[in-house]
Amino acid sequence: MGLFTDPLVLVDEDTNNRTFNFRAQLSEPNAIVGEYIEPAAAIASTSKLVVKHTTSAGGLKRHLLQRVETFDKTADPTDGSAAIVVNLTISHDPLATNAQIQNQLTLMIDALSESSFLDNFMREML
Repeated sequence: MGLFTDPLVLVDEDTNNRTFNFRAQLSEPNAIVGEYIEPAAAIASTSKLVVKHTTSAGGLKRHLLQRVETFDKTADPTDGSAAIVVNLTISHDPLATNAQIQNQLTLMIDALSESSFLDNFMREML
């Protein structure tokens, strides 16, 4: 059973439905990696979601959900393109409970929902 249903339909800020399909489980040492792609997106956009689970030698567990999409830098295609990558990472001791982790995640989600978060964060405010 996967992390998400397949297909996965998400809504972006412009309220557009974006559909992702599970593409593959990828081979990587000491990790379980899955990739969801957006088939309707332009190939050049490399629109995808990556899920990765690792355990360090010391037993620390790490779970990553990564969103990647490449955009044209300007309306002029000769200016090239660049990726935007957004990561959500949870690292924890194996003895931490799901309830303890959920409590911390809930606090983070609340912080991200503050009205001026993105503007202030991108202006490198502390």
